[in-house]
Amino acid sequence: MEQGTDMVRAGPWLELYQELSARDPAGLDATELEALAEAAWWLCRTGESIAARHRAHAAFRRAGDDRGAARTAARLFHDHFYRGETAVAVGWLRRGFRHVERDPGCREHGWLECARAELHLHQGPLDRAAGHADPTRLAALVEAAGFADVTTGTVTATYRFASLDQGGHWLRDVAPSSPP
Repeated sequence: MEQGTDMVRAGPWLELYQELSARDPAGLDATELEALAEAAWWLCRTGESIAARHRAHAAFRRAGDDRGAARTAARLFHDHFYRGETAVAVGWLRRGFRHVERDPGCREHGWLECARAELHLHQGPLDRAAGHADPTRLAALVEAAGFADVTTGTVTATYRFASLDQGGHWLRDVAPSSPP
């Protein structure tokens, strides 16, 4: 466990965090703010992560990117929910669903449905959590979200991160074969 913690703190998340947090926040676009939030989260800088994610959500909205706004709203749901801020979390969940109304089959909609099921799971009996989704539709959304291959039962969720070159340009997305 200690080795894993050291790898996260010294690895690509730290590099990404250092690169993005050293830049003027006003010059970061929505995707860069989202990456900064994710890197800060992995480095246990929760307050910074949530603040960057709030700025990312606003930037996605300004850019008219509903899926990006929905994605950050889903993450803000989790950020606030696990801090015990249920009312705030539910507000972010509802906001996320408003962003995907025109694209109900998108990956972000699947993330939001999983978050809603998670909320209900924590609020009461399992049948209540399961009762909020048509199993066929939920299976399709879980697969669309990239969490699993429903036909084979294979879990496919990965943690993604990006690398920047010295000029701040995206080099690549890397999806490790197993989560860190």
